[in-house]
Amino acid sequence: MPNFLSLLRKYKRFCEVLTTEKKKKKKKKKKKKKKKKKKKKKKKKKKKKMMMKLHEALKLSIKLVHSLAEASCLDTCVTKHSLDYSKHTSKPRHGRIQHYRPSREIEGAMTRHGKNCTAGAVYTYHEKKKDTAASGYGTQSIRLGKDAIKDFDCCCLSLQTCQDPVVTPDGFLYDKQAILEYILHQKTDTAKKMKLYDKQKRAQKSSSQLESKSEERERVEKFKTRENSIVSKPINPFISGQNKGIEKGRTEGSSVESSTVSSASTSIQSLPSFWIPSLTPEAKPTLLKKPSKAVLCPMSGRPIKMNELVTVRFTPVDPSLGRVALLTQQDRYVCAVTRDVLANSVPCAVLRPSGAVVTQECVEKLIKKDMIDPMTGEKLSDRDIIPLQRGGTGFAASGVDLSAKEARPVMQV
Repeated sequence: MPNFLSLLRKYKRFCEVLTTEKKKKKKKKKKKKKKKKKKKKKKKKKKKKMMMKLHEALKLSIKLVHSLAEASCLDTCVTKHSLDYSKHTSKPRHGRIQHYRPSREIEGAMTRHGKNCTAGAVYTYHEKKKDTAASGYGTQSIRLGKDAIKDFDCCCLSLQTCQDPVVTPDGFLYDKQAILEYILHQKTDTAKKMKLYDKQKRAQKSSSQLESKSEERERVEKFKTRENSIVSKPINPFISGQNKGIEKGRTEGSSVESSTVSSASTSIQSLPSFWIPSLTPEAKPTLLKKPSKAVLCPMSGRPIKMNELVTVRFTPVDPSLGRVALLTQQDRYVCAVTRDVLANSVPCAVLRPSGAVVTQECVEKLIKKDMIDPMTGEKLSDRDIIPLQRGGTGFAASGVDLSAKEARPVMQV
């Protein structure tokens, strides 16, 4: 028994030694594997960094090429070059090297697939339109919404709700203070223009008088020189008729030659030579046109007078509300007869005698039958019913032009 127990102990020790050795070996193997993995990771990181740097450099080069292409309008060539770059470049992903694909940052420059294809040899109309919109060349047009349209009760000059509303015979609504300031400004402007025009007229008169005087002097001087230069020659009795004819021909030829020389010299003198200070051509002053004394309406462009303006009296929805409280509400005014709410979508008219605002439907169905103003009882004519020019509703069918255009320099390719 004691021998058996000792053997068992020895066996246990031996097993323990074996297990410890195995554990040591395993630890060593693990350490080696970790070192190898670290080395591999370092190599991969270096590769990734290098590839990312290349990738960024290629991005920058493609962007530069595209910017140059936009400047010289050679988009087709650029896209071809960019496609050639994409074949040869690569990008690391999951430890593998793949072909380079343009990232979303470059999509604006290098467009994707068939939606924005710019790889064609022809610079298409769609591409040209897109480029003009981006660069700001050509006529820029925009569709106006409801925010860009004034309300029916707003002034056409200040675009604010009228405190003292006034309407023109054409139906354009103005604030009384704004339209008075406009008329005064126009009158002062026309007065200034008239002064300048009168000054120009006087200058023209004086210059014409001076010219006429100088012409008269020249005529007198020419006459004097001619009178002084006349010399009588004695007749030679020994010259025959043939010799006389020859002498006459000589004198005529010499006179023609002298006249041609004098005309050439005068034409040379009259030629404007910009290098000679005395013969430099002068720029003629711009002549002013006579300004019209009539003040024109800023909206219709027709002559406008203070006597023709009609005061407008809107009937509020709630008479107890003040002006500030009315401004905060969307529905501010109603028809004076039918009490229908007035808005941009409702056609309105102003009655000249009373200044009341009525719907067009009320005019057609009620007022035009008797042609009497329902507020004052006065008789009306067709001239007394002024249709109010209202803003649009934002819809195309509202009858208002909702497109704004601005003319700019054209991009020529």
